[in-house]
Amino acid sequence: MRTTFPGMYEQGFNNLIKNLTIDYKDQVWCTDITCIYTIEGILYVSGIMDIFSRKIISFNVSNYLWTEGSLDCLQKALKQVANPPDRLLNTMCHLSQNLKMKKTKKSPPF
Repeated sequence: MRTTFPGMYEQGFNNLIKNLTIDYKDQVWCTDITCIYTIEGILYVSGIMDIFSRKIISFNVSNYLWTEGSLDCLQKALKQVANPPDRLLNTMCHLSQNLKMKKTKKSPPF
């Protein structure tokens, strides 16, 4: 399965964390999606990790590459922050730009 093609993103993207000093938990989260091939088919795993603590905050396993899996992962991550400090309002989420998900008819939960 290919999710990217050569030259697809030649213009590049602005890396906002390239020279950022990460000093505290929940300053930058990193997210990605990967596929796992099994005998029964493909599973899609979405995960969110806190860059400072290197802790996996949340993950979701799905049979489909739909937006709901990633949204569920994000909702779980946000619930992990019991009493969100003001700094959470400035949390950056760093993600790869090489995957297009299939939209479904459901509207986003927020």
